[in-house]
Amino acid sequence: MKSENLIKERGIVFMSDLKKTMKKERKNKIITIIAVLPIAVGLVILGLFIYLKLTTNIEISFANPKEIMEYNQKSALYTNISCQDTLNSKVVEFVSDTAMKRIIETANDEKTIIVFFTALGCTGCDEQYPYFKKVAKEFEEKHLFLMNKCQMGNQKFQKKRYIMIDVFPTIIVFRDGKECKRFSNPIEMEDWLKAKGEQY
Repeated sequence: MKSENLIKERGIVFMSDLKKTMKKERKNKIITIIAVLPIAVGLVILGLFIYLKLTTNIEISFANPKEIMEYNQKSALYTNISCQDTLNSKVVEFVSDTAMKRIIETANDEKTIIVFFTALGCTGCDEQYPYFKKVAKEFEEKHLFLMNKCQMGNQKFQKKRYIMIDVFPTIIVFRDGKECKRFSNPIEMEDWLKAKGEQY
């Protein structure tokens, strides 16, 4: 009988100690969360502030591809995709959708913006892009040529894009921030530019 009572007493003590330990652990977790949460929120706010500062308060001269490339590189810091260094090329190459959208929307009438929309894994794009660069070199004084690399086959991504692209490659001409012409290949674009002459 004494042994049974002793076992019960020890069991009660053990359960009491276990409850105290669990309560202490829960308390420590709550304290940790309370301590870390403000830091996490602060980092998010800081990151958002830096992002907005880099992507909204930049003065861009659209006659200067170097400034556009610098803006593109800053914007791409938040896309997890690295930009190509194409300052020596006649075409500024973009992988950042945010940068491309902003430049088209805020472009003035100094130059017509012509964008070659391509996609990863698009063999037709790879074949036609060199000719696009050739035309860009010929008309660089009057037009700004850009290349935007998209994610082919990603339906969710395409729906969120600032402009719908059904096929690749697609070449789009923008004037005063608005689309005014589309082409399926650079030869059509070249013929159109030559026909327009001094109008564009």
